[in-house]
Amino acid sequence: MTPTSSTDRAAWRQTFSTATAPAIAGALATREPEAGWLLEAPDTDADRYHNPAIGNASGERFWLSVDEPTHRLTVHGTYGTMPDGRMWMPRERVRDAVDPSPTMSADKPADQIARDIARRFLPDYRKHLALFRADVAGATAFRNKTASLFDELVALGNGWIKADALNDARSTERTASLYNAPGITYGNLRVSGDHVRIEVSVTADFAKRFAALFAAAETL
Repeated sequence: MTPTSSTDRAAWRQTFSTATAPAIAGALATREPEAGWLLEAPDTDADRYHNPAIGNASGERFWLSVDEPTHRLTVHGTYGTMPDGRMWMPRERVRDAVDPSPTMSADKPADQIARDIARRFLPDYRKHLALFRADVAGATAFRNKTASLFDELVALGNGWIKADALNDARSTERTASLYNAPGITYGNLRVSGDHVRIEVSVTADFAKRFAALFAAAETL
């Protein structure tokens, strides 16, 4: 029965949050005991519009968007953020990817809702989650490579290369400045992965010595 007043709707939603949602989590835990599905505690009991969220120890998590007038619920998966702070979305990784968000009746028995979630949501969600984790691992490895090379160059600079205090956390680059190095008026250094870019303004004598390095290299 569709609620006819705000009081009825609030009561129905409260029942769903306190009884149906825990039962859904329990049914999923029974279906996949190794996953350890649990209903997350709401931020506050006073939040009438709290949408229940269910997660497990392996980091899989989804939340249930409940529509009071129609007694429908929609399942939404969560992934996470990339190392640059950007929210990861399936369509940005795979062309025309559709993030699974099945809708179903919230009045069905909890075990049936759990079956629908397992059948209609989890398979595609897990595929996307695996891609997200691979992207995070790749981006993290790239940042670690950048940091390792950058720190090595700063150490080799013997004080002439100083890391910039303000580096954008969203950027994959690390930057530094060259201060008062012999023959160098000013300069900057950028490292991204194993790529290094150095821009300097130098004295004429330094430029000549630098050019001579090429001639010396030809004889090696």
